[in-house]
Amino acid sequence: MYFSKILEFDSLFPKKMQNFDEHLMSVSAFHYPPKVSQYNKTHWGGVEIKLITEVGKSLNFRVDVQPPADNAKWGSYRENNGSVSATGLTGDLYYGRKNFGFCNLFITQDRLEIMDMTIPYHIDRACFAVPAAKEVPHYFAIIAPYHFIVWLLIISTFIFFLTPGMLLFREHKSKHDHGIPTLINSGFWEMYGTFTGSMKTSKHTFRHKKNSSRIFLGSSFLYVLVITWAYRESIKAVLTVPSKYPDLNNLRDLLSSGLSWGVRDSGGWPNWFKDSTDELSRKVYFGFTYVKTFDEGVSKVAEGNYAFMNSEAALRYLISAKYTNQFREKQMHIATQCYVPFRIGLAMPKGAPYKTTVDNQIRKLVEGGFTDLWLRNTNEEAEINNRKTFSEKGEIVTTNNGFRLLSLYDLQGVFVIFGFGIGLSTLALLGENATRRRYKRRQPEEIY
Repeated sequence: MYFSKILEFDSLFPKKMQNFDEHLMSVSAFHYPPKVSQYNKTHWGGVEIKLITEVGKSLNFRVDVQPPADNAKWGSYRENNGSVSATGLTGDLYYGRKNFGFCNLFITQDRLEIMDMTIPYHIDRACFAVPAAKEVPHYFAIIAPYHFIVWLLIISTFIFFLTPGMLLFREHKSKHDHGIPTLINSGFWEMYGTFTGSMKTSKHTFRHKKNSSRIFLGSSFLYVLVITWAYRESIKAVLTVPSKYPDLNNLRDLLSSGLSWGVRDSGGWPNWFKDSTDELSRKVYFGFTYVKTFDEGVSKVAEGNYAFMNSEAALRYLISAKYTNQFREKQMHIATQCYVPFRIGLAMPKGAPYKTTVDNQIRKLVEGGFTDLWLRNTNEEAEINNRKTFSEKGEIVTTNNGFRLLSLYDLQGVFVIFGFGIGLSTLALLGENATRRRYKRRQPEEIY
């Protein structure tokens, strides 16, 4: 009975390390947004700073964030003839100089051998950043509302209906009309009038008495009504919101794009494609070019002739912070086909006694959706701040309350077609004049 009372109060194995009594925890990190952002020597932000701060509030400890003393960022761990050399953030944790270390650290087997890491709070991926899709030239705008198959069917329908049009015109043939050429010409204009909604195409007024003619023209008129109405409404959208070529979203698109592609020359980024048996992946691996830094790779993408592979979270942040204009248009696009998911966690010295307690707090925050919310908010704040810079430069264009005037660039397709028609008509005129002159020269000889 006494033993059961002890179990009721859970006093045999009490939970430990639930209150750190405002102990100051040292943290090794450096500027690497959106995970860690350093605004000045004492002001830090970012997703991982918020994460460790919330954990500290729950466990009652404070944090002091400092960059690695040797400025080696992530640093490295090397063994050489029994001697160990560790630098940067890795060295701070390996030698126990800091209680925590983080800066978008991937949870890998190599790291777990020299340090402890929390459960993952985020899953990152390796993705390609590619130049944003270009606009389709506006001289295609006039045909953009319909797919080419629809245009083919419309033209085929128009040609096919010439024969019924010729038959309909025979009902109204006047004494001045004669011959097959006249029937074809008249049939053409009969169908042209139907397609344009005009039932009066010459001096004749077409009033068909046969039910077959009425049904044919009625169905044709309904067909033309839908086609022209759909085209008219669609062309408004095409001219208002310019069409763009499809984005590059997979390796096949990348290989056929004519772009060069690459990764950083450190960190083992290209090695994930090295042993792949997939033909496309091997082509990508052998085509890699290398850049020194993350910013260099992204700037080459912005130039429009390069694709750069790196962390999806880091790419999305940098695009929001530097490569999004005041209209929220982005200079580059992240391909939807990504590779090699990475588990991201916080690091501690090997054998840290507070690992389990910190894991429990991180699990609560992840399951509550806080880490995803912080990451999304960080990207949105970066984009808003970037758009403010355009306002400060006076580059914001206010929205026009009235209609937008169509420019020559919007309607260049119409003028191209018109110019093409004038060119053909000019050639036809020259041909007709040449034929007429030759006919007049031969006419006297035929008289004698």
